[in-house]
Amino acid sequence: MGSKRCANCGEEVDDAKAFCPGCGNAFVEEEERETLSGFDMSNDTIKLGDTLYNQLLSDMGLSISKAPNKGETIVESKPRDPSISPAVESVNTKPSSRKWLILGVVAVMAVLLLFLLVLVILILLWPRFA
Repeated sequence: MGSKRCANCGEEVDDAKAFCPGCGNAFVEEEERETLSGFDMSNDTIKLGDTLYNQLLSDMGLSISKAPNKGETIVESKPRDPSISPAVESVNTKPSSRKWLILGVVAVMAVLLLFLLVLVILILLWPRFA
């Protein structure tokens, strides 16, 4: 396979690549769609893309209606108030160590109980085998 040089950053890129891995420069022109897709023509489909995106920006304290100017500095938004959307829980929540301790004790007790049950059954049935 051959390679080509990116006109934007000068990196050597494989011919099969559509974008430069270094700078993201496109090597092929993107085709514009001339007709609507079946999804876009469907009246039964709920199109939430822009709405959900705007909601996400709103939750972060951002808005696409006012884009920052090039010379304007971007100020980080303040932390979001957890009372705004109580239904959304954090993905990275970990159960407390106390829950794991209780689960471990219950598992050990279950194994010991099973062992004692087998032992009692063997003791009761031992005279039949002797």
